[in-house]
Amino acid sequence: MRPRVSLQRALSKLGLCSRAEAEEVIKGGRVTVNGNKVIDPAYRVDLGLQRIHAEGLAHRVSASQTIAFHKPPGIVTTRKDERGRHTVFDVLGSIANGLKAVGRLDIESSGLLLLTTDHRLLDNLTRPDALVEKEYEVVVEGNLDHATLEQLRHGVSISAGGRRYTTRPARVDIVRPSTLRMILTEGKNRQIRKMAQAVGLTVRRLHRVRVGNVSLGSLPEGSWRPVAAAEIPGMTSRKPSLR
Repeated sequence: MRPRVSLQRALSKLGLCSRAEAEEVIKGGRVTVNGNKVIDPAYRVDLGLQRIHAEGLAHRVSASQTIAFHKPPGIVTTRKDERGRHTVFDVLGSIANGLKAVGRLDIESSGLLLLTTDHRLLDNLTRPDALVEKEYEVVVEGNLDHATLEQLRHGVSISAGGRRYTTRPARVDIVRPSTLRMILTEGKNRQIRKMAQAVGLTVRRLHRVRVGNVSLGSLPEGSWRPVAAAEIPGMTSRKPSLR
């Protein structure tokens, strides 16, 4: 089931007005959902399926922006850090105005991080049923035998959100000695590190090289590039094969 948001939040996500302004617009009877007037700001809607119209309001942003950033290790994926650590947004500077990170990479990890002003794209890529492929190169320490690989491919039990969770099937291959290529269609907090620990491995380096159709390529560490519109279609993928 696709997640729903309040109508008040939906107007903000669509770039029509702020959330504070949205409440007044909705209560004033200026908003319709699928042609029906709605005056409750908390009314739940599906941005991908329902038609939302706000009388007298136009999109404030004429074009969305999505960028690919090569995150170095040692920085966090938050706009502000309560511990004073260096953030992705510190590195990007003014280019990051209005951008939100599509998911996260933990402080020790490096590689491709997408950031966007497009709220619909953000929702489409991060909702639990999106099945967007994320590809990683993972340097590990431990015994990479057939049984270990099969466990990772078929799913292992990890702690996620305070409860036990069995990971979805993933593609896992040895590409170099002690180096795995892992393709996941989900992104629980520190998932790969927890998966490795569950099968007796220790992650020494974690580097993301692809999200959907967008690849890191030769983009230098700490640099960014715009993501072309042609890279966005087809982000949603099938359940990956195990081999």
